[in-house]
Amino acid sequence: MTDEAGIRHWMLLHLAVLAGEPVESLSAEEPLARHDLDSVDAVQMALELEKALGLELEPELLMDGRQNVAALAAMLAGRLASA
Repeated sequence: MTDEAGIRHWMLLHLAVLAGEPVESLSAEEPLARHDLDSVDAVQMALELEKALGLELEPELLMDGRQNVAALAAMLAGRLASA
């Protein structure tokens, strides 16, 4: 899971679990705020991403309701490419 598509897929799967929604109902382009994630959810997802990618990730990125999975996946793939 080092490419943008793989990161996006991973994030959507985890978001579906955290939000209690079917993954098929999620869009990578919709704002994270739509899913009512709390700070515990954001920290949990950030920690799981850190483990999976080997990168440090600020949970605040996931708590910014304007963010979306597509933008975060692109940013993380860029970080991996330059690491």
